[in-house]
Amino acid sequence: YRRQLARGLSALGTKLIAAGAVNDSADALQRATEILERLLEVEPNNEQNLRDLALTMTQRAKHAYGDHTVVLMNFADRAIASYEQLLHQDDATLHDQWSLGVAYRRRGVLEREMARGDLAVASMKAATHRLRQLVDENPDVPNYRVSLANAMQHLGYTLADAGQTELAIEAFREYLVNLESVEILLPETDFTSRIVLARGELAALEIEATRQVTEPQVVGTERAVSVDQSNMIRQPALGAALYRAGRFEAAAKPLSRSVVIGTVALRVNRSWPWLLHREGAKANYYLAMSQHESGDADRAAKTWESANEWHEQFRNAFEPAPADEPSFQGYADRVLLPLRDEASAALSQDAARAGE
Repeated sequence: YRRQLARGLSALGTKLIAAGAVNDSADALQRATEILERLLEVEPNNEQNLRDLALTMTQRAKHAYGDHTVVLMNFADRAIASYEQLLHQDDATLHDQWSLGVAYRRRGVLEREMARGDLAVASMKAATHRLRQLVDENPDVPNYRVSLANAMQHLGYTLADAGQTELAIEAFREYLVNLESVEILLPETDFTSRIVLARGELAALEIEATRQVTEPQVVGTERAVSVDQSNMIRQPALGAALYRAGRFEAAAKPLSRSVVIGTVALRVNRSWPWLLHREGAKANYYLAMSQHESGDADRAAKTWESANEWHEQFRNAFEPAPADEPSFQGYADRVLLPLRDEASAALSQDAARAGE
């Protein structure tokens, strides 16, 4: 009876989440958790109770009740621990293996939001490892391949955040391959938008790595923006592509739009401050160079100052941080600092001419 009550409460919590009743769903899932934990005190190795607890914890880790990322991390950790325990039981299922991979991905997303760099990468790698095994053993199961694609996408994001651009490119290439495979397995489902966005993200990383651009890469970033115009990250990617292509006036529009989007986002949303400041700094550096190349030296100088302010705010977003908790500050050293130096060198030419 208790198990059935816990299942009912867990199902109710999931339905309430879908209905937007977040606080009520939190209460239902909390009650389900308490019942299942009491049952596991009596039967610590009961597979069904472990499975129900893991599922309930996964639901709790997926949805923020307020802005308590640390609390959600605890839910994700408990879901992982339950699934890990299940996999040591004799009747562990493929679904348990899949759920464990998904739980690791969720923990990685939370760690990424908290800027726990190396920890986020480790969780994403654990997710992709488990899901890749399932895909290799069950290549015709679309759900496994969709989950692997999602995990590879987030691994790519996380590696890019850490400034490991080449590894991020490899992850996004595998992400794109899996998306295209899923499109074949599920012809009735439209994956066009996701594939367009994936190609745009891959093109942006390739441009960032080489500081060179091809016309297909410009087109890829343009199409990604056309699908998702309000995303702050896609706008500077397009601006960077256009700048590298020598289309300086055209580059200024998406770069300016990105700064506006980021400014508004910081006012209304407390999540991901480090990411918003990083993209703001990047957009402003490219914008300053575009304005310089367009002959607007005064505006370029002001934008340069703004870029440095965003850059400093990006650095401050990690403070205070525990000494043993690696963050994404490596991105500043590998990507932002070289970009700042490039912008500084371009703008200093104007200063030298003015001095002459």
